[in-house]
Amino acid sequence: MSEPKCVISMGSCANTGGMFNTYAMVQGVDRIIPVHIYLSGCAPRPEKLQYVVMVLQQRIRSSKITQNAVKKRLI
Repeated sequence: MSEPKCVISMGSCANTGGMFNTYAMVQGVDRIIPVHIYLSGCAPRPEKLQYVVMVLQQRIRSSKITQNAVKKRLI
């Protein structure tokens, strides 16, 4: 996968590991990989997912990695 790599954590179980601390589930995905945006709800509403994707697109467009890539193509 090319840069930038972004992670969206969807759902309460992925965010917190659920309401019970069991050996079968990691308590929070951010202990394994860095998460950029948390999407709450079980299961999250489609409108929320669409909003989060739009927010992530704005973050990617304003990031330094994207701006440097655009400069290299124009030169």
